[in-house]
Amino acid sequence: MATNRAIDKLIRNMRKKQEEADKDRLAYVPERQLQTITERIESSDRGEDTKTGEEIRDKRNVVEKALNLTPDQNVIFDVFEILDRPQKALFAGMQSAIKGDNVLEGAADGLTGENKLTFKNVLGELGFDEEEFITKALGFAGDVFIDPLSVVKFGGATKAARLKVLDDFHDATLAVDSANEALKAYTVSKNVLDKDTLKLLDADLYKAIDSQNKAFEAYQGLRKNRTASEWIFTGAKTGIKKGATVVDGFTSTALGKIDEIKKAKMLDVGMVAEVEKHVGMLDKYKSFKEQIQTMFNINKTLPKELLSKSQEIQGRAANARTGLSKKLQVIRDDITEHAAKMGTSVDDLDKNILFFEEFTNYKAPDLKSLDALIHGNLVTRVGVNKSDADLVEHLLYKSLGEEAYTATVGKYGQDKLFKPAITIDGEVVYRADKNIMESIKGTVKELEKIEDKEFVKNFVAQMELPVKIDPIYTKDQIALAEALGKDEKFLEIYDKAMQARNDMASIIDYELDTLLLNSQIDGYMRHSSTDEFNNFINSDEYKLARKHMGEFKDEALMKYVTLSGNTQIMKNRDFPASIAEINTMFKKDVERMLASKKVPNDIKGTLEKGLELDVFQDTFTSAMEDYIIKVPDTVEKIRTLEESMIYAYTKEGNFLRPYSNPMEKIPYGYDVLDKDALIGKLKSSKAYMSYNKDVIDITTKHLEETFKDVDKLLISENLNRMIGVLGTDKSTIRDNPILNVVNALTNMFKKLKLSNIVGTQSRNVIGNTTNLMLGGMSAKDIAYYTKNAHSVMSKADDLFMKRAKMGAASLTRAEKEILDTYESFVRKGFQRELSVKMLESTQNYQMKFAQREQAKLLGKSMPKVKSASEVSTLMNAYMDDMYRLSAFMYADANPQKYLDLGLSNPAEYVRFTMFDPDALTPFERNTMRQFVPFYTFSKLNLQYHTKNIVQNTDKYRGLRRVLNSAWDNTVDDTETQVEDFKKENMWIPLFHMNDNGEYYAVKANLPANDFFNMMTNPLGESVSKLSPFIKAPAELAMNRDFFSGREIEAFKGQQDYQMPELSAKAAYGLRQTGLDVPVKAGYDIYSTIARPEEDATPLDHLVSAVFNPILNKGHVERAERRKAYQELDKLKDAVQLYNQKGYYINTLREARNSKATKRIEDVISQIKKRANVRR
Repeated sequence: MATNRAIDKLIRNMRKKQEEADKDRLAYVPERQLQTITERIESSDRGEDTKTGEEIRDKRNVVEKALNLTPDQNVIFDVFEILDRPQKALFAGMQSAIKGDNVLEGAADGLTGENKLTFKNVLGELGFDEEEFITKALGFAGDVFIDPLSVVKFGGATKAARLKVLDDFHDATLAVDSANEALKAYTVSKNVLDKDTLKLLDADLYKAIDSQNKAFEAYQGLRKNRTASEWIFTGAKTGIKKGATVVDGFTSTALGKIDEIKKAKMLDVGMVAEVEKHVGMLDKYKSFKEQIQTMFNINKTLPKELLSKSQEIQGRAANARTGLSKKLQVIRDDITEHAAKMGTSVDDLDKNILFFEEFTNYKAPDLKSLDALIHGNLVTRVGVNKSDADLVEHLLYKSLGEEAYTATVGKYGQDKLFKPAITIDGEVVYRADKNIMESIKGTVKELEKIEDKEFVKNFVAQMELPVKIDPIYTKDQIALAEALGKDEKFLEIYDKAMQARNDMASIIDYELDTLLLNSQIDGYMRHSSTDEFNNFINSDEYKLARKHMGEFKDEALMKYVTLSGNTQIMKNRDFPASIAEINTMFKKDVERMLASKKVPNDIKGTLEKGLELDVFQDTFTSAMEDYIIKVPDTVEKIRTLEESMIYAYTKEGNFLRPYSNPMEKIPYGYDVLDKDALIGKLKSSKAYMSYNKDVIDITTKHLEETFKDVDKLLISENLNRMIGVLGTDKSTIRDNPILNVVNALTNMFKKLKLSNIVGTQSRNVIGNTTNLMLGGMSAKDIAYYTKNAHSVMSKADDLFMKRAKMGAASLTRAEKEILDTYESFVRKGFQRELSVKMLESTQNYQMKFAQREQAKLLGKSMPKVKSASEVSTLMNAYMDDMYRLSAFMYADANPQKYLDLGLSNPAEYVRFTMFDPDALTPFERNTMRQFVPFYTFSKLNLQYHTKNIVQNTDKYRGLRRVLNSAWDNTVDDTETQVEDFKKENMWIPLFHMNDNGEYYAVKANLPANDFFNMMTNPLGESVSKLSPFIKAPAELAMNRDFFSGREIEAFKGQQDYQMPELSAKAAYGLRQTGLDVPVKAGYDIYSTIARPEEDATPLDHLVSAVFNPILNKGHVERAERRKAYQELDKLKDAVQLYNQKGYYINTLREARNSKATKRIEDVISQIKKRANVRR
């Protein structure tokens, strides 16, 4: 009985304790729930399935388990982990040796991944305190730098062989530079170029280039020494390429066979005509491949060599603009100084310089063809004096004959072509009637068709008689010109101004291989219309007045437009008259309108404003400003066109094709171009755009012969965008309302994301630095060259000015080296784009950026920066330029670095490591960038790392070891105490955790992370890059982040970890608009001021308010809780899966009772055994 009572009491006590334990466990703490479900599963009958809870949560595949790899990482990290095993074996062997254990067994544990020891642990075995900073620092260094696989490089050519070829390449590069300089020096210094001398200089240059190419090919032919890991990745790349080739070949062969079978069947049933029209599956497959390549690979229709040449032309145009800008500043200062000496205003002196030059030297050209005269604006919209008008009337009368002339003129109720227009100082200015002129053109065309050869000969002879047009000036203007011609002080500044103009032409000639200086027209000055005039002639009142006057209502008087790429930009103007003449005539025209009874009185008040307006800006410096903006841009386009056509002639290329059938569908990636327009532009450009006229002649002849049977050509969209002025570019943004809305929202998202200056700039610096390190530069090199690059960029502007003002001889040797470095960099196309096209851009941020650059060039006050995103954009531009320049300087000093990467010059190295934003196709520019924010960076970054990881494998392995070791030295357990997204996004911890389990980490989001994410989850990463306005609605509706696959909100009302006032779902939605950046910044400042933590330090306040965009405060306890939730979800899924299979999973009570019953049975059994022993 006593035994039974003891057993009953024991059972009651055990059940009571169990109930208390169960009650405690029922509280919803994920760690406890995890243990609870594990117990439920393990206590249940699951047939032959005996997996433990830990084994169920292990989602690795068979290979990953066999190799004991870390779960949930991409295949590249799996390979890296295996390559790191020798290091782990070394550390484990060292630990075993210190302990006196078997070294080989310890090393074996490291190789199999059973022992993932760090160097800090090894130091701990030696007696170091693992919590001390010095131990963590030494441990970090050991983890990063002790790597057995990266010590030895093998399998390549000898060092001596490589140095020999490297020296040859260096010598050839110097020879190319020398030959280029000799050629430029000759073409710039001579008024007349000797063809034989040019041929010799060209031959020297081509010989040097050939030697450089041979040295480059020789270096690439040498096998590179690599580490074991680099050989593994090189082999993998080769295998993947060969595999892709095999698959492509197999697919093509299979589709070809299918086409043959189908055609045979069609022929069997007599479908001969259909067979000829049939487009087979193989053709469709090839067309599909070509279209995909055209959409995403710019080099498919725009060769890399030509793109590089275009970028160099752009760079040289940018360098020319800077030189022109400094010349303008110098002459502007000189004019200001001379105005003070002469006792006149700066504006008056500036106007007088331009007036005197045009008055003295500019004359309307003699028109040797009456046909040219009647096709121009001179006689219809400017005007001539009576004697000139009578001469034209006489020539037309003799050319057309009395009958034709009288009939043509009389048709409009007049007896003469010319009629009085305005009066200047008592002299009548005559203008030809526009309607009659148009009619005469038609008559001339008809006369040209008649068969009377003698009449035609006489007609042509009359048309070729010269017509000399005299300028029309007022008496006051003539008197002013005479006075200025006698003023020595004025003539001194006038000569300086004209020399400055010639210097500007020389700068463009030097940079862009043109002959502007030798082809300038005497007295020619750029004409730039005033904003006030443009607004006036576009007003409704002015148009109405012209309509009442019976003039063309849709044609603005004196309208003057210069198109980008216009080869006549430095030739004669549309209105062959001086600014003074045109401004005077315009005001007289306004007076004529005001005096006319045809014009309603109610609009004359507005018209009177025209009396105070000038058509064109009338100062010398304004003409030079227009020169700086327009001329380099035009020359750049024409030179690019010339180089493109020369390339098409000298090398194979498919960017120009015949377009013989207008009904034919335009192939994807091409635009239609008028052949005659192309050839005409080349012919008109050669007179002054290029010194190498023979090559242009040969190229033009080649185009005429090659495409003699067609009028239209197909031109690559890529090339058409590059030359910018020909054809109809159908690749521009379509007028699609939906796309426009998406584009507007995406741009707003980008601006908001860039508005946090601290976060954006910090990540920019970190990203640029890591990319350069992964590209081969050491941390020491980056620090040294970025410092030098900053110094060069900060001094370059002043040195440009010093050279412009005092000449190149005034520069010291050190200053010349600085300026040469910067100019070499810019000439390779690394400059902030500034062009007329950009100024007219519909993209507001582009236009503002270009306006700032233009104001800087012209020495004017720049538009104010009005938003944080604009500040961030400008800072980004400067930082990117600085890092690009540092990479350029590094590569220039270390050619073997870019040669080892298969690159041929420093510019290619910069574009490889720091990306080339020009390397986008029209499809990518105009479509992909609308749907994918930051598409340019995303694509080029992925492209870079895909190529670079093969060349610099150990750099990537080192980066991974840096991050892993940093986390190991910050928290106790990286598997449970760090959120996955922090490691996935490559955040960098700061090596310290306080007693509360809190630490700081830099939200680096390294560029390489995008590449690794793509390897982990290609579909999710691709979808995550889409505009949030496309993907966010679906994500929120499904409560799932498409990239990670995790729930946005794990339970109803879950708080966001960054903004606790919002639910997780609301905060996620806010992030997809970009508004989270300003909202979070405001929230951080508010929280810091209004609700400071009691135990918070000043550093905590500073970090929270200012550095939150880049620094994150981590909590170990929170991370453990999140991890437990994730593991809990896995077990819940397992329970559902078992239920689906028909297994019953015990409830918690059943699991407890089962376990308690077993324990009671064991105790009872023990008590009974003891009782039996006593008996």
